[in-house]
Amino acid sequence: MDGGILSALAAGGAAPWLWLPAAFALGALHALEPGHAKSMMAGFVIATRGTPMQGVVLGLSAAVAHSLVVWWLVLAAFAVGLDRVPSAWLPWLSLVSGVVVLAVAAWLVRGLVRHRPHGYYDGDHAEAGHDTRHHHGHDDAYRHATPPTGCRVGWRMVIATGFGGGLAPCPGAVAVLALALQAGEAALGAAMVAAFSLGLGVVLSSVALAAAFSLRLASTTSSECRFTQLTASLPWASVAVMVAAGLYILGHAVAALSGGG
Repeated sequence: MDGGILSALAAGGAAPWLWLPAAFALGALHALEPGHAKSMMAGFVIATRGTPMQGVVLGLSAAVAHSLVVWWLVLAAFAVGLDRVPSAWLPWLSLVSGVVVLAVAAWLVRGLVRHRPHGYYDGDHAEAGHDTRHHHGHDDAYRHATPPTGCRVGWRMVIATGFGGGLAPCPGAVAVLALALQAGEAALGAAMVAAFSLGLGVVLSSVALAAAFSLRLASTTSSECRFTQLTASLPWASVAVMVAAGLYILGHAVAALSGGG
């Protein structure tokens, strides 16, 4: 698909503009490949009890980051006298992406530990023969000492996490932008990169939205006790998945760099 876009761009005329939907699809397919922060997006939403809007912002932030990285790579290559971005540059960005995933996971672990409650009041246990009258003055404290349900985050952390998901650029988008700028078609190059990035962002937003709506569905269909147990374990399970994903990305980046050396 990216070969067809490059051929159409080289041919000139109006044909390249007709490939914008294909660029969008290529960006979406690029996001579906292993190592593109889908686990980080879903894990972040679950561990922080994120909202659907935060899921959308995660994907949009990844799209913006992808566009910026592609432009930076191409302009940096031109600045040092190259007509294309060396393939050896791309694993370094994957390395950074893996570090970002692990950093977000570490931040979430810190938040989960800090927000971990020190006590939990079980009403059924109190009714099983324990006199609760002398606990009356502490009812409010016990009611608020619920099991961990994730650590809430601000928008800056949501956007920063989304940016981490867009650090690994699509090689096709990089090649298309370089060829478009060489042909004096900056507007076309920008449109192509935007379409690539939008496809990437839509997939990552969809993953985050699915995680957010799954949490809502679980909270409405599960009994209170079952959901309490679920929310106590899901954030930690999500962080574990994020750590595994970060190590996977790092491993592939290191392998690519070692092979290239």
